[in-house]
Amino acid sequence: MENASKAILMAGGILIGIIILGALFLMFKNLSSYKSSDTNNSRTAQVLEFNNQYDTYDRKDVRGSELYSLLNKVIDYNRRKTDYAYGSTGSAKTENDEGAGLKYMPMTIKVDLNGKKADFSIDGTNVLIQNNSYTESDVDNDFKTKIDNKLKSMVGSYSSSVIQNLGSVASEIYGTLPRSGSSFKTSGFSEYELTTIRDAIIKYDSATGENLRYKTNNNSENIADVIKSSLNTLINANNLKKAYACHEFVQFKRARFSCEKMVTDPNTGRVTEMVFKFTGKFE
Repeated sequence: MENASKAILMAGGILIGIIILGALFLMFKNLSSYKSSDTNNSRTAQVLEFNNQYDTYDRKDVRGSELYSLLNKVIDYNRRKTDYAYGSTGSAKTENDEGAGLKYMPMTIKVDLNGKKADFSIDGTNVLIQNNSYTESDVDNDFKTKIDNKLKSMVGSYSSSVIQNLGSVASEIYGTLPRSGSSFKTSGFSEYELTTIRDAIIKYDSATGENLRYKTNNNSENIADVIKSSLNTLINANNLKKAYACHEFVQFKRARFSCEKMVTDPNTGRVTEMVFKFTGKFE
């Protein structure tokens, strides 16, 4: 009888042990499942948070100034968060580079001017925006780099406010100057043309802070003297390029673009490409 009792107790102990082990196993399994679910939820939240930054650009009336800011954001993201080929050499990042080890796909932004780059110019001649399409990615930061560098080389030390001011009135200045065929006139002006030229010079001076009116020593207010001393400077090739470049830059910022496509990485769900097309409108 005593042996039977011991056997029952032993069997009971083993059963209790099995129950405890089973409970621990079940708890561990549920905990692992919970952690896995929590990790997936966290990743999903991260993807949503990331994509939300770009969803705001997925519309039909994106301003060029907004697009320019987006290009800056993409450059920064590709530099810091991706580990793919980059730069003009297309070389892979090393372990010492920022973003090394992060396997996100780089982002690409395509800007399509819809064959209307001439719309950004004063007289159909582009000095700043040379192409009808640009692609910005980690490999070739085409638009932002080329436009910024070319604008800087053309306008020299002009501040952003001068670029904005001159760009806004450049078409009024050069679009109203009298011409002989495709060239600006330099002599034989009517009274109306002299007045138009004087007004153009005043607008140029006001926008740039320069004093084209007083390039001679006599400081004369006489219209004819103003023409002689200032017109050639106003239509000098370098000044033309400065004004035209500022105008194109300001026009781009005023232009409206439609987001035509947004592509996501099938593995991560993150946005990897956006395509924008010029709508033909400036607002």
